[in-house]
Amino acid sequence: MTSVIAVNGYDEGMTYELATCGYFDYRPSMGVAVVTSLGVPDLFRREAHCSTLKPKGVFNVYKTKRAFEVHYMDRLDAHAAEIAAELKKIATSNGNEPLVLLCYCNLSQPDAWCHRRMAAAWLEEHTGITIPELGQCRPENLYPDKSLF
Repeated sequence: MTSVIAVNGYDEGMTYELATCGYFDYRPSMGVAVVTSLGVPDLFRREAHCSTLKPKGVFNVYKTKRAFEVHYMDRLDAHAAEIAAELKKIATSNGNEPLVLLCYCNLSQPDAWCHRRMAAAWLEEHTGITIPELGQCRPENLYPDKSLF
């Protein structure tokens, strides 16, 4: 879905599409690969990186999904303007093609969870757009705890 991205009131005046996917399910026909993980597979090293969506300071720090989620969402809230600006820059430099936020997580496994879907839920909440998962995913793994918003 195409929408103007306005994150926490930071309207970047940019219209583009967003989706999420795991590295191993991603195909170039899906859109522009955007790295959101701290580590990067060799095949994706030259792709666009959205450093503001990477789980810096929270990855492998918290023992429970809930604790990770609370701290990651706080981090996103604190960097809303930078997130909007970074996504706009990536979209603009790639001809406004759809952006696909990537990481390693396999959401087809039971009880799997991932920061890319947390970021998608956060972006959906703050922009009103729907951000689909393009990779294999169990429906129950699509969304984090919405009570955090």
